Amino acid sequence: MSIGKVLSPQTIVTRLESMKLDRWHKTVIACSAPIALSVAAYGTGQGFFQVDSSVFPLDVSWSVSAADFDNDGDIDLLNVLRTQPAQIWLNDGLGGFVFLSNVFEERSAGYYADCADFDLDGDIDVVIADSFAPTRVWLNNGDATFSEGPVLQQDAYNVTTGDIDGDGDIDICTAGGSIGQSLVLLNRIESGEVSFEVVSGFTGNLSDIALGDVDCDGDLDAVSVGLGSSANTVLWNLGDEQFVETPLEISSGHYGGIELLDIDLDGDLDAYVGGQGLPFTDLLLLNDGRGGFADSGMAVGTGSAYDVAIIDLNGDQWPDVFVTNRSSPSDTFLNVNGRLIKLTHVLPSANSTGAAVANLDGDGDDDVVLANFKETNLHLAERRAMFR
Repeated sequence: MSIGKVLSPQTIVTRLESMKLDRWHKTVIACSAPIALSVAAYGTGQGFFQVDSSVFPLDVSWSVSAADFDNDGDIDLLNVLRTQPAQIWLNDGLGGFVFLSNVFEERSAGYYADCADFDLDGDIDVVIADSFAPTRVWLNNGDATFSEGPVLQQDAYNVTTGDIDGDGDIDICTAGGSIGQSLVLLNRIESGEVSFEVVSGFTGNLSDIALGDVDCDGDLDAVSVGLGSSANTVLWNLGDEQFVETPLEISSGHYGGIELLDIDLDGDLDAYVGGQGLPFTDLLLLNDGRGGFADSGMAVGTGSAYDVAIIDLNGDQWPDVFVTNRSSPSDTFLNVNGRLIKLTHVLPSANSTGAAVANLDGDGDDDVVLANFKETNLHLAERRAMFR
C-alpha cells in the first residue's frame, strides 16, 4: 500500500456513487460513464451549494461509495473503475482525501458497489457489481486494503445491502446483469467465514433496488425499478426466508433509480422513482402505511434521472431530494411539510449520473458529491446558506 496525492477540501476525486448516509434510509445507487466530472458540496447546515472550480483529472471511473474504511471516524471514498482495480481515498479529517494505491486486486473493476461489515469483524467491507464479470465481495483487512471474498453470481448491474432476514448480519440484493439475474442472497457467516445463499430473486430487467420496511411489519422488503413493467415490483418479506413478488403500480417504462424516504413524516416509507426518457418522468409515490404505493401527482423531475439521493438541505429534519440527470442539470427539491418544491439553483453542468450524500468535512451537515457524464475534470463545491 502506498500513499499518493493529498487533496484539499476544495478538491474531490472520482465520480461518485452514493452511500446516502442519512437518517431516513441507507442504500447505494449510482450511474456514471468513462471520464466523469464530480461536483462535491461541503455544507453549512443551512442552505444550498456553491461550486468550487478546483480540478482533478480522472480516468475511467464508474461509481464511488462513501464509508469509514479505516475506522478513524470520518467518511472515506471507494472509487469503482470500469476497467481498472477499485480505489480507496482516505479522508484526512478535514474533507481532504489521500489516495491509497494497490488496495484491490485486478478483479475489482465494475459498475456499482455497496459497503457493509459482512464478516462482523468491525470494519467496512465492499461488494462490487459488474455486468461483464462475477459480482464479488471484498473483505477489509482492517487497514483499508481488501482481500477477495465470496463470488456471488455470474454478473450484476447494481447492488444494495441490508439485514433482510433480521439475524444480525448483512445480506445482499443484486440487480440486473447480462442474463437479467437479480437475486436475494442471505449471509451465512459461520466462525468468521462469510458465504451467501440465494433464497429468492426478481423478475424483469432491473436497474435499481431499494431496501426498506414498506409495510411496517418489522423486516426489510425490496422495491425494484428498471426497464418494462416486469422490473417494477415489490418483493415482500414474509419472514422465515419467504418472499412474494407483486407489481409496483406505475407506468411501464424505463426507470433508472429508486430511493425510499418518509417524505411526509407519517411513519412509513414513500418512494422517489427516477424516470429515464420521456414520457416517463420521475415519480413521487406515497405509501398508504401497508406498502401500497400511489402516485402523489406532484410535479417532480423531468425524466432523465440516473440517481436519487436523500439530503436535509436546511436542517429542518424533513427529507429533501437531490436527483442527478444525464441530459439536464441536477434537480434539487426542498421538502416543505411533505411537498417537494423544485429549487431554481442550477449547478454548472448537466449530464450528472450519480450523487453521494455524507458528512465529508465533519461539521455535522450533509455534503454532496456529483458525477457528471462525459467530462474530464472533478469539481468541488460548498453549501452556502440560502434558507432561514
